[in-house]
Amino acid sequence: MARKTLKDIFGRTIGFLDDDGKTERAYDHQGRYTGRYDKSFDRTYDNRGRAVGAGNLATNTIVGKKP
Repeated sequence: MARKTLKDIFGRTIGFLDDDGKTERAYDHQGRYTGRYDKSFDRTYDNRGRAVGAGNLATNTIVGKKP
């Protein structure tokens, strides 16, 4: 499994993406699961399993969160 760290323009960690080849899981900077991208269906889902949209929008589940 490959982990990618996402940082803002100031170098602060905003989240992580874990890719196992079939699914890309997104986590915020505190390690909380925010959503996933399913490559076989080309769909992104939020942390409750609801479809967010077509294509890879996993980073949007991290940065698009409302407080």
